[in-house]
Amino acid sequence: MLKHGASSGDPLKPNSVKCLVLTVGRRLGPLLEDRDPAKLQIQQALGYASTLNIPFVFSSNGDGFLFHDRTGASAEKEATLALDQFPSPVELWGKYRAWKGLNPDEEKIVLQDYFDDGSGKAPRYYQCNAVNAAIEAIAKGQDRILLVMATGTGKTYTAFQIIWRLWKAGRKKRILFLADRNVLVDQTMVNDFRPFGAAMAKLSTSAKTIEREDGTEVGLTTALDKKRRIDTAYEVYLGLYQAITGPEERQKLYREFSPGFFDLIVIDECHRGSAAEDSAWREILDHFSTATQIGLTATPKETAYVSNIHYFGKPVYSYSLKQGIQDGFLAPYKVVSRVDSWATCVKRICFTQFMYGCVQAFIPCAGRWPERRRNLLNR
Repeated sequence: MLKHGASSGDPLKPNSVKCLVLTVGRRLGPLLEDRDPAKLQIQQALGYASTLNIPFVFSSNGDGFLFHDRTGASAEKEATLALDQFPSPVELWGKYRAWKGLNPDEEKIVLQDYFDDGSGKAPRYYQCNAVNAAIEAIAKGQDRILLVMATGTGKTYTAFQIIWRLWKAGRKKRILFLADRNVLVDQTMVNDFRPFGAAMAKLSTSAKTIEREDGTEVGLTTALDKKRRIDTAYEVYLGLYQAITGPEERQKLYREFSPGFFDLIVIDECHRGSAAEDSAWREILDHFSTATQIGLTATPKETAYVSNIHYFGKPVYSYSLKQGIQDGFLAPYKVVSRVDSWATCVKRICFTQFMYGCVQAFIPCAGRWPERRRNLLNR
């Protein structure tokens, strides 16, 4: 048992949750305490269990327990237990393993610990749900994974925990993290991916110093020399689509790797270049087709020409903007409508860029503009 120590100000740690049954790093069941002998508040516990993706739920009035099995694997969905009949963590894990159909090899991967730096930082509940869903799917042999998580909910940190657990379990030994902007790669290397240390390098010829979140500066390790020769001694590579492919044959650096070199590829913002079948960026994924590929996005694309779901399959886990706001992890927003002509908007953009050197200070007017114009605003 672990005391929860919840405060009423945290929407995900209500005061009525007195403790959690924990084993091997996974929450298996919340326990609610109710002093009314005639009423066991199982419905409240079921609500928490649904949010936290917990299969086993217990409610107690101090004299006994009501056990609810959300897996449907028990002979009875709900059963009354005496105080001395409360199942041990080992028993609950056995039920969970049987429900998921985990064999010993799959169980080893699923049981691999999260990264813990000793600072007390731990994944939020939805990040745990996303990591566990991806790990379990990969353990079962699924090689195309899609995670949909709202902007600002920590997709990169979630990706790091997935990679870390698979890497430490020995299931994935050479990993490629792809992004479409330099800042995404650089900041990822010095912040969320920092624990990979000397095992990690960037596919770039340009050495660079960058500032971490804590204010310290660090040089980025690169895996290419000035002649664009690749050092294959690293285990975790990070790169830009644009840096490892291009319209000319000499720009297709990814072909210097054998098709089986990487066994895990994580694609950040996969709704962009890699979503279209005829995209130059898709050829990278096709080259490494035998690797497990995980797509991360806040806005999956589904059109007549572009489809994330067609390539990756349905999301194994989704966490919406609405849920993030309701949980208190994201700030609510207010849409302010303003109708301006396109010419007026362009003038305002140019003026703002001239005055401040950036477009971010300008709030574009509402409306569904052509894709080309929206892309201009996003640059």
